[in-house]
Amino acid sequence: MIQVGTLTSLGSLKAVRMHDVLRDFSISKGREESFLEIYSGQEIESPTSQRTKCRRLAIHGEHDNMYVFLKQYAPYLRSLLFFNTEHSELDFGFKDFKLLRVLDGVFFPSRALSDVGKLIQLRYLGVLMRYDAIQGRFRLRLEPQSIGKLKTLPRSIGKLKNLQTLEVTNFTDQCSRVSWKSKNMRHFVGVKSAAVMNSRLVFSNNLRTLKPVMGGRWVEDGRLANLTNLQRLKIMLSVQEELNSLVPNIERLHCLESLSLVFSSFNPIILPTAISLSHLEHLQKLSLDGEIKKLPDPHQFPPNLVKLTLKASYLEEDSIIKLERLPNLKMLLLGYCSYNWTKLVCSSSEGFPQLHIYIYNFYMIWRS
Repeated sequence: MIQVGTLTSLGSLKAVRMHDVLRDFSISKGREESFLEIYSGQEIESPTSQRTKCRRLAIHGEHDNMYVFLKQYAPYLRSLLFFNTEHSELDFGFKDFKLLRVLDGVFFPSRALSDVGKLIQLRYLGVLMRYDAIQGRFRLRLEPQSIGKLKTLPRSIGKLKNLQTLEVTNFTDQCSRVSWKSKNMRHFVGVKSAAVMNSRLVFSNNLRTLKPVMGGRWVEDGRLANLTNLQRLKIMLSVQEELNSLVPNIERLHCLESLSLVFSSFNPIILPTAISLSHLEHLQKLSLDGEIKKLPDPHQFPPNLVKLTLKASYLEEDSIIKLERLPNLKMLLLGYCSYNWTKLVCSSSEGFPQLHIYIYNFYMIWRS
């Protein structure tokens, strides 16, 4: 009745599939116990008094009179999820949803976020940016006089002291006005503006995920080095000086499990040959996107590295000799322009002792 859906690149469970009979039974039982309600389609039926006591609500598609409908649930809701509502406007605030802990799928800009700072119980906030596929650009569906006020997320987000996850999709400069010292933040995803990271945004060492972000002054100031419990980091570097300041800061992040470095294609950035990640014993995934040419020696790689991804690296021909000596490497992905030589030859039959998955030029395969 429960089946494996998808696996991660390293083979661990990522998602499961549920048999339709079990799914229907679960939804029915969830409604009976006021645990979960799911609404889909263009029309929303008027809920009964019992159904409005539901604690978790998922809305699929677009609906009219959304606020009138949701207000009946407000005193009880703990979780509110929106799916496929890209054209609907949530033209109201969430000030009545005092117990809400999870809010996901809200598009920005929208008046729905105007009162988000009043949701003092909120643990998870997921925000999306509208994208006009026809015009091929982001759009603000507000009156011109309102656009300037909502180019960034409201400052009231800084009041969410219990927030553990902020996930923002397709934003670049959305939190630069926020003065925020969050002791409970665990996952900060989707904020990739240097202005944001150089602002008054301060994290405690409880942070586990930070991606993608820009390098800059905040790294030099030691704010990255203070995140000693960080497990997943993706950082984009625009100049060589940012990489040089990043290297000594990474050395203190002993809990890192996944590290992704993205180098600018406009300003050549060369990975220092003296760089060593051998002290990062928990690091299993490493991604390097940008010109490297010369790889570090095998003993400078993380000792337990399982997955290595290289893109646009322009590696030297003998680089494979170094990679084949990584004892625990199980997955090697060589992306577009990572290795432009006609031959890829191992030096011995004992090279790549644990390699299970090898993908070459996967970017070009995906594009085709």
